[in-house]
Amino acid sequence: MECPVCRESMVVIEYRSIELDYCVGCMGVWFDRGEIELVLQAAGIPVTSDFLAFKTCDSKPREIMRPCPLCGKTMHKMNPPGGSVVLDQCPDEEGIWFDAGELSETIRNITGDDAGAVIQVLREYLGEALADPKK
Repeated sequence: MECPVCRESMVVIEYRSIELDYCVGCMGVWFDRGEIELVLQAAGIPVTSDFLAFKTCDSKPREIMRPCPLCGKTMHKMNPPGGSVVLDQCPDEEGIWFDAGELSETIRNITGDDAGAVIQVLREYLGEALADPKK
């Protein structure tokens, strides 16, 4: 699969029967439909509609439009609840693209103790690759 940002081939990382597509060039992560829910379940966290309730961006994002790595269609710009990041979602809802650092920031916006458990499971998948690049 080709990265929608830098066009490099992504690597597939499999852990606990969940496959994530990761770009070693830009450190972005692609989640196919349903994979976010599987990661939450692996962390022992009930899947809530709040976490997955992404909304179409109200303002025009500064990022360029990107192709879906699966179907090639232009992805929609989305905002997760409580966050300021701009995510890219396949128009057919086949998956979501997180640029480097966006996944960690999105998870940090989860309220309660759930964020630590999710971050731990994700670090098991990708190690420090999901760490905020600003730190």
